[in-house]
Amino acid sequence: MVRYAPLILIPASLERASAAARFRLRVEKAKVKETVKNVGNSLKKVEASLEK
Repeated sequence: MVRYAPLILIPASLERASAAARFRLRVEKAKVKETVKNVGNSLKKVEASLEK
């Protein structure tokens, strides 16, 4: 049986102080936690449907 890892999109934004500055990746911990929780719930549902 072949299993594939799910693609997880993490909510993030890019920021920079000026046009010459490098971009900084900003991630909100609360949004990441919520996304991971939702992915976990979705995976449980998929696994349950595969067991039927």
